[in-house]
Amino acid sequence: MFPKTSQRVMMLIAIVVGGLVYLQGADVARAADGSQGCTLLFAASPVTAIGTILLYSIPALVLALVAAAMGNRLAGVFVIAAALLFPAIDGGTIDEWLRNVESARAYGILAGEAVVWGVLVIGLHLLIEAVAPNLVRVVTRGTGVEPAPMTTERLDLHLFSVRHFPVIGGLVLLSVAIRHSVQRATKLSDGQVRILLSGVASTILGLVFSSMMLRNTDPVQIAWGLGIAFVFATTLATIMFPTDQPVGMLLSPITTSIVICGLLALSGQSGTQLLESYYRDGFWHAGLALPVYYASAGVMGATLGVGWSKLLISGFGPIDDDEAGDGESAAESPAKA
Repeated sequence: MFPKTSQRVMMLIAIVVGGLVYLQGADVARAADGSQGCTLLFAASPVTAIGTILLYSIPALVLALVAAAMGNRLAGVFVIAAALLFPAIDGGTIDEWLRNVESARAYGILAGEAVVWGVLVIGLHLLIEAVAPNLVRVVTRGTGVEPAPMTTERLDLHLFSVRHFPVIGGLVLLSVAIRHSVQRATKLSDGQVRILLSGVASTILGLVFSSMMLRNTDPVQIAWGLGIAFVFATTLATIMFPTDQPVGMLLSPITTSIVICGLLALSGQSGTQLLESYYRDGFWHAGLALPVYYASAGVMGATLGVGWSKLLISGFGPIDDDEAGDGESAAESPAKA
């Protein structure tokens, strides 16, 4: 569902206020060598930088909790990610950092930084998910009732209604086969497999789309590029592996950053070779964004993709009782096999 007008207004207020609060602590998240870019582990004191960001996350968290309690739960993590975009863009580009590193091994430190951002963003998301339901009556004064969410079962039934379509139907049936194969091989529950595979799919797709969308190091281009990339990535991942627990997909921008930074770190290139590949357009474009951009713009896009994909799936076709029965049987039979 789309957020209500009151929730949209609250989200806008929360994003602006939260972003301005984060900007107050942005100075400690600067590279020690004076390079542009918002970074934690290359700061003069990584511990101080991480602690400051955690401290300034408290008011952003409070505002995100109110926004999430007013309707759509995904509003909370969207607010956090959008607020982090303020210090990301204010920090500038990765250009100077690239010029100052001695070798590609420095990307290994950025991979570690991506883990820190991931723990922060997903940790706040899980906290919001746990606390927001208890705030609903307080925030809405007992008058606001959130519509029933699109459950995994309903998503399955809507997707089952288009099983005869040449392209999307084939994709749905293939993903069902993959899901049950993984479930038999790993002994994980169906819900756990869906979370795992949706996260893996959106990470792979996000890596592909990010490499296509990121063309230069301009902060605004990076933000738009990552946002669009993960809208598409999580939309396709939801169609392939529908789940009402999207934590794997929300984490996919972070895992994408970890993967690309890890690959660049293992490339063995010197600092000079990195710059040569960049200026000769032979650089891996997904590596043009610092981890904070994946944690902000990337997670924003992932959140929008998760929400919009459910609207898309709900429009695939009506579900009558007979079709629902057939869909439930089809969904259960592979699991019993």
